[in-house]
Amino acid sequence: MKLRLPSSFRAYFSLSLAILLIGGMAFTGGLGYCLYKSRAMVTKLTDINVMRIVDEVFSYMEDRLKEAEEDNMYMAWVSEGYDTRSPVGRDIKEEDVFRFVEDALTLSPIACGVGVALLPEATHLTQGKYGFAAYVTTVSGQQERVRLGAVKDYTKMEWFSGAFKYNKPFWTHPYKESSTGKVIVSFCVPVRDMKGKCIGSLAMDINTEGICQRCHEMIPFESNSISLVDENYTFISHADSTLLLKHADTDTHGMWAEFRQQIGDKNELKLEDDTALYYFKRVPHTQWTICVKCPKDEIYADTRQMERDTTLAAALSLLLLLICLIYIFRRLQQITLSKANLDNEIKLAANIQLEMLPDATASPLSDPLIDLSGYICPAKNVGGDLYDYFVHDGHLYFCIGDVSGKGFPASFFMAATRYLFRCTVFTCANMIEAVASINDSLCVGNRRAMFVTFFMGKLNLTTGRLDYCNAGHNPPVLVSQKDGLPAYRLLECSEGLPLGVMEDCPFQAKSDMLEAGDTLLLYTDGVTEAMNPRAEEYGSLRMLSCVQDNAAAPAGQIVENLLDDIRRHVCHAEQSDDLTLLCIKRRTPGDRSPER
Repeated sequence: MKLRLPSSFRAYFSLSLAILLIGGMAFTGGLGYCLYKSRAMVTKLTDINVMRIVDEVFSYMEDRLKEAEEDNMYMAWVSEGYDTRSPVGRDIKEEDVFRFVEDALTLSPIACGVGVALLPEATHLTQGKYGFAAYVTTVSGQQERVRLGAVKDYTKMEWFSGAFKYNKPFWTHPYKESSTGKVIVSFCVPVRDMKGKCIGSLAMDINTEGICQRCHEMIPFESNSISLVDENYTFISHADSTLLLKHADTDTHGMWAEFRQQIGDKNELKLEDDTALYYFKRVPHTQWTICVKCPKDEIYADTRQMERDTTLAAALSLLLLLICLIYIFRRLQQITLSKANLDNEIKLAANIQLEMLPDATASPLSDPLIDLSGYICPAKNVGGDLYDYFVHDGHLYFCIGDVSGKGFPASFFMAATRYLFRCTVFTCANMIEAVASINDSLCVGNRRAMFVTFFMGKLNLTTGRLDYCNAGHNPPVLVSQKDGLPAYRLLECSEGLPLGVMEDCPFQAKSDMLEAGDTLLLYTDGVTEAMNPRAEEYGSLRMLSCVQDNAAAPAGQIVENLLDDIRRHVCHAEQSDDLTLLCIKRRTPGDRSPER
């Protein structure tokens, strides 16, 4: 027979699945929120770290440019007061000037060339075609002297003419150095005579490519780039060499145009597109602007890796949870099916047990003078109480018993007792011998030390003589009519040991009479010890009173009324013990048989 899952299990499975889905959604939502907050926090920390690095780059750029300014202004200050046309100044040789320029180039770590140029009429030094200009540059790590006045008309160049135009230190616009082809800028300081008149220019050439390369190395992102523009937005330095000396608007990213629209009075600005972050900062004393480009893929690589790892861990956790849940449900399904199968077998065993007992709801007795009714209700699916009866040769043989314990062990012991009762009645000469035979058989192999309280009787259906033997069971109740009123008494029973306790145990037989209209009630202690929710027992007195009040009723009605009274007492309390009743009533000749 194929068993279906109980509806309770299906409901539990549906509820558990709903809880899993809700829990999974809550877990996923919580994880998503945590990821969102974590990403925001990590992104913020990353931005702060990047800004710190960029600020260091900005500071390094500013410091190097200030150093160049300070070095050149110091050299200009040293040169002031030397009028080469005065008697004292005439002692200065060209070699002295070149050494002075070489010292200036050596002292400045970022200078790639230093030159001094004077008006032709302002010096007695050897002049070239265009005047006197001593220039020292660094070529392949070596200083090289150039008499610039002999090869170039420096008077028309910005680094010289600007000294007279501005009459103060200044930075030139970027230009391409003719000998090396590199884009450079020069910081220039006017050279003055004793009267403070500008007579020339001291220029220090700066190769910004070297500074930008050092700044590039300071940023821990391989794909970063640094660009530098002057106040006219002309590129002084750029990763794309084709953009040098071109306007910033030619940058393909278009961020310089957006920067010019948004910078306003600010000195710093952060912009971004889909691929990178752009940090802009102006160098106040030069009016140049530095731009540091940082690729997002590298900036947020750790953040995205964290997201991937966390998502993977969450997915694996959910998968593991699902696998565990499936395993649990499969096990629960197996257990439930096993339990359902076991319950089915228990119900089958209970049915078999009840079918073993005679059907007392409809009297099987052929004698119209005997009315009999029985009832048994196990505390569990199967129980240890028993009753049995049958008619043979004009006698009613009957018994009632209560096995120690409950459940299957008690039911097996009960079945063995009933079988022995059926077998020994006909093979034994008298009541005592029959009970002793049952006892000895139950003692054999009784390792669990189980026992059964037992009462067995033999009623002569013609005379009403009752022979009986009691083995530790509750004495039956006999209700008789005296002076037209019912009166009850307990049958006289000797105190004997229950069956199964000890072999060769002595038992005693007794006899009594059941007159017409008398009622004999046999019961187990599950009746008198039935408890209500206040732990109060039903008790013998209440049972006797109920039987006495219903003495005139048929046997079945007596049992039913007694059960109703027990139910009213017990109310909703759980049944604690097996409950069994057997009622035997001897009718008067005028009584009608009850309807079946």
